[in-house]
Amino acid sequence: MPRRPSNVPHHSYEDLRAKAEAIIAEYHPVRSIPVPIEAIIEFQFQLDIIPIEGLLHGSDMHALVSRDMKSISIDANNQENRPHSYNYSLAHELAHILIHNDVINKFEYANIAEWKAVVTGIDEEIYAEFEWQAHALAGLILVPTGALKTEFEKAASKIRAAGMTLEQVKSTERTRFTVEDSLARQFVVPRSVITDRANRDRLWT
Repeated sequence: MPRRPSNVPHHSYEDLRAKAEAIIAEYHPVRSIPVPIEAIIEFQFQLDIIPIEGLLHGSDMHALVSRDMKSISIDANNQENRPHSYNYSLAHELAHILIHNDVINKFEYANIAEWKAVVTGIDEEIYAEFEWQAHALAGLILVPTGALKTEFEKAASKIRAAGMTLEQVKSTERTRFTVEDSLARQFVVPRSVITDRANRDRLWT
């Protein structure tokens, strides 16, 4: 029977923010946006990115880190046609490598099918924490705190110039989504990443 983790080391959101800032400072010091996550993974971390046709077929798996943590398999369609999802998937798997090395070492799998079998046997709360931490770190790497604050303030200035307040925009879902969609295009990430980052940094308030 495959070994499975009985816990995931604790990482607070602020711990992950500090980790992301250290990564950006070391691997992308120019701090331009969008963050070139593909180049960072391939040339800085020297990991292989392996496109796989139909990885998403029959599951919600966009990407998978190899057991030896030397490569990331990615859904080929995402790589070719969905840059926002592609960037997020790469950053998510890189996050697992960076903070879950010891956890992944407890997994036993050699292919995608075996990985899925392992995942289905993990305690739901443990797996949720495992995934949340990777999600949070990925969002913080792709949407760095300083850059998000700068770009959000530019959007906020336009909102105020139009005679509206941030609270008014926040309470109008369609208008808020329009702003967050625009930021998502700038950072080349899914809008949900911007929504999460803006909420956690309390930008709308």
